[in-house]
Amino acid sequence: MIRFSGLERKELAASIKQDIDDACVRLFDQSYRDHLGASVIGQECNRRIVYGFRWMHREQFDGRMLRLFNRGHLEELRIANWLKAASIAVFGVSQDGEQIRISANEQHYGGSLDGVGKLPPKYQIEIPFLLEMKTHNDKRFKQLVKNGVRIAKPEHFIQMSCYAQMYELQYGIYFGINKNDDDIHVEVLEMDWQLGINHTEKARNDIYATQLPSRIAANPAYGTCKYCPMVGVCHLGHSVDINCRSCINSVPINDQQWFCKHWNATIPKEAIPQACGEWSEFR
Repeated sequence: MIRFSGLERKELAASIKQDIDDACVRLFDQSYRDHLGASVIGQECNRRIVYGFRWMHREQFDGRMLRLFNRGHLEELRIANWLKAASIAVFGVSQDGEQIRISANEQHYGGSLDGVGKLPPKYQIEIPFLLEMKTHNDKRFKQLVKNGVRIAKPEHFIQMSCYAQMYELQYGIYFGINKNDDDIHVEVLEMDWQLGINHTEKARNDIYATQLPSRIAANPAYGTCKYCPMVGVCHLGHSVDINCRSCINSVPINDQQWFCKHWNATIPKEAIPQACGEWSEFR
């Protein structure tokens, strides 16, 4: 019979936990995104957006954070099932993960709608609504309830307005879920199509930028910069990731492709992560 001491049991449990975290990194960790997402275009700093789009620095997440992101993704189907049980028709959220998409700027910009819904007959409202589903910790959920989406999570309202403008949806319904107790915040929002147009144009400017945009602050201790994942490459002199997209010679072109000015050719997709001997940092 095997007997473990209390210390051995704790060490075994810690080892198992680490194995799970490592497995989640392998299971959920994602490489760079090919496109600039509508979910990030509402960020304050254009420089941060360009760093991400140009693959100049990829955020690294541990197993716990990746599980949280996965939970948010799984929550969409869970909420959709609640809505259907409440006789709200939901389109664009399916068991196989297929979603309604938007695409613009030669397919370098886009995103996926959480869904489009129609209220049951008792409401006597025939128009479709854009559906947006987000999870929040308890602190942020309380801020959301107190201040509403436009103030508490402006980037979410911008994301919704981008989707709504492209699909000509006048109103959206935002569902915020408190991860602590499953409380729901429901907010009916009038969509701002002009805001969506403006941010699609903002995405174009970031995608086709010929140099890095200016920093929003000179001091890395500035609030937005202090907690930005790009603070190292932006303020502290850290090296950027080397690949074709972080190279000054690369230019985004149609059909989500990239063109190399040095070799005067379209870059094969499989070659983009590698770069070549002529790589020079995009600045």
